[in-house]
Amino acid sequence: AFQCHIPPVGHTLRSNGLELLFARAATIAVAIVGTSHLRLICQDDSTLVFLRQNFFDNDALIRNMKEFGDVKIDRADADDTPICQLPFRSRSSAQPSELHSEPLSDQIYVGIDYGRSDIKAVVVDAKENLLAKYVTRWWTSSDAGVEYLDPQVLKSHREHIRCLAEAAGAALGQVTDLSKKSICGVGMSAAGCVKYGKLCGIPPAMGGVEDAPETRKDLERLEKCVVEEMKRNFKVSDHCTTVLVNDGDASALYGASGMPAGKAGLFLSCGTGLAGGVVWKGQSCDGILELGKLVMGLRQSADGVVPLHDGLNLEAAAQGMAGTQRAFFNLLAARGGDVITGKAEQRAALVAMQKGSIDEKCRGLFESLGQWLARFVH
Repeated sequence: AFQCHIPPVGHTLRSNGLELLFARAATIAVAIVGTSHLRLICQDDSTLVFLRQNFFDNDALIRNMKEFGDVKIDRADADDTPICQLPFRSRSSAQPSELHSEPLSDQIYVGIDYGRSDIKAVVVDAKENLLAKYVTRWWTSSDAGVEYLDPQVLKSHREHIRCLAEAAGAALGQVTDLSKKSICGVGMSAAGCVKYGKLCGIPPAMGGVEDAPETRKDLERLEKCVVEEMKRNFKVSDHCTTVLVNDGDASALYGASGMPAGKAGLFLSCGTGLAGGVVWKGQSCDGILELGKLVMGLRQSADGVVPLHDGLNLEAAAQGMAGTQRAFFNLLAARGGDVITGKAEQRAALVAMQKGSIDEKCRGLFESLGQWLARFVH
């Protein structure tokens, strides 16, 4: 539950209050909790009418919510609704793994991280010592050789699974005495919406595949599909433990490794977009925490340009405003600079900029990004 006090009917700031309510409700639904069902406690029927209209008029937002079930926005009474303060009543916890029969010296564990740009794989032993790592872009092979490409070009999700398994295999190939080792665990960090350890819908890197039942079935068990591919070439324990988490949660758990016991922390990863997670008492919070989808503010006038979230059609989402690569180029364009939208082109422009001296104009851009990032954290 979240309390959002807005002005009553007839008040001069009523319209602003309704816009704020919609921004908060959209944030809770698609950025924090991950839900298709919202219940509103309100005094006037017009409040519910406004909220429903703003949701259902936004096809992209509704499509996103449908990943969690049938979309319902209805009214509730304060007396019959159990109140649970955000962030969450419970927290996710690791499931106990099977005891492995292999000696500790023969146990190895594989971690795989993927996004729209590249794939990273790492191998550690049972004592968390680093044995190997490998980084690659997505690719396809033919008689002509290897072609690196945008993963959205791949039309079958099986091609993505192949890339993930082969990247892990390239890291495993660097391990000494590999024939004596057994893979006892595989963890995957996914750039995409994850709830209860499963991908919700089609992640951005796989945006070119057909949204078919077979695709969704495999993606809901993506890490297990990768392990099945790995079994073709490597020895995998019969009790191999697997886990899949959002990449923001993965980085947050890593960042919290030195945090004092009993404390909570917000961890952010500012790249092309914005990712991160909340860690409380050593565990990541339930929900989805797609932080780039959080709506940060409201338009103050009909003039001017406010960045739109590319998948939600929502203005002022953190993805395009809070300390990210997208935010930098949005701000650059708003101040009369070049309009650069391609991810690779943006990176090239940043590299060129870093080779030169930082002038006052550029410094002002970064100061603005820092201010917006601070507002996001607040």
